Amino acid sequence: MPQSTEEIVRKLSEGPEGMELGEFLNLTNEDATHHVSATNHPLAGRHRGREGLKGHYRRLQEVTGGHTAETKAVLVGGDYGAFLRHGRAANGEEHDYLILVRIQDGKLAESWELDLDSEKSARAFRRP
Repeated sequence: MPQSTEEIVRKLSEGPEGMELGEFLNLTNEDATHHVSATNHPLAGRHRGREGLKGHYRRLQEVTGGHTAETKAVLVGGDYGAFLRHGRAANGEEHDYLILVRIQDGKLAESWELDLDSEKSARAFRRP
């Protein structure tokens, strides 16, 4: 298990695509919250707790017909980190998004997801 905030953020930046979902969820506090703040986004809202996060990632796969992503950059400072990800939906549409994370007691406590181009994201979230 990663120990420093930097190690935790770098591991989280792999996303559930880079590890088993259970392993990813073990990096989170039981009451962690993921915020998706986007207009007209099918996953917009607060996803609370490990079950909420699990539901978010399941719904992501359902809505996109399959979604993959890779991390392009990682920043870490204090108890916070951010990573830029490049995603691709099954319909071939690509989009970039930023995730800001707050680490507390060695685990993810809260995260915020921000699409960098809402039009590209809207196309990525259309079923193929």
